[in-house]
Amino acid sequence: MAHHDPLGTSCISSAMGFLEANGFLSQPGFGASQVFFEPTREEKLARIAAQGCNVFIDDLPEVLLHPDFPAACERFLFSSSPHEGLKNFFILARLA
Repeated sequence: MAHHDPLGTSCISSAMGFLEANGFLSQPGFGASQVFFEPTREEKLARIAAQGCNVFIDDLPEVLLHPDFPAACERFLFSSSPHEGLKNFFILARLA
């Protein structure tokens, strides 16, 4: 659940819905079993390293710029606003 959301929105459900709606989960070799959510920043960084990710997208600059972020992994900030030192990844909503 989002920490600052009075409606109690599930961040995990929202994220999985976004991935599904935008076709990410139907890509060859990529499905729901390859999507991970970790409760702490430290566990997230450990998962990135353990999975041997070569690309990682996050919405938090502090994760991507963390000193423990794997150096060999390319970082993208999921944001509509640029952040110095990071490449942006942003998808505009699809219009029906």
